[in-house]
Amino acid sequence: MQIVEENQIPYVRVKSELPDELVENLTLKVQNFEDKKQFLEAGMTAAKLAARFKTNPTYLSTFIHERKGLNFSTYITQLRIEYITQQLNSDKDYLKYTIQALAEMCGIASRNNFTDHFKRINGIGVGDFIKMKLKDNEREQ
Repeated sequence: MQIVEENQIPYVRVKSELPDELVENLTLKVQNFEDKKQFLEAGMTAAKLAARFKTNPTYLSTFIHERKGLNFSTYITQLRIEYITQQLNSDKDYLKYTIQALAEMCGIASRNNFTDHFKRINGIGVGDFIKMKLKDNEREQ
């Protein structure tokens, strides 16, 4: 098994249980989904995305598991948290938003879920992360 970094989530190259044509099709569609940041849509589920891709949720979930090494829910959550973390790192205006607003911007409805996921993925709470970035910005000025 070979892991190739693609954005932040690794693509895992394995022999798929899925037909080659379906894998090729889903590879393009998932890459487009990530590139266009469609994962930010609130309420995104495997069933909704599979319908958009004109495939079934089992195929999509199998593809995500085989290629990303994650279940669908974890995959979407990771994309969302990585996106908002990148925004916090690159755009000082994001440091002014409430935690609830940041959660909603990345498609997570619950503030508590957002803070839990942020800490699990980044190893630091979102409030502490923002304080740290604000202090860094003060030092730079």
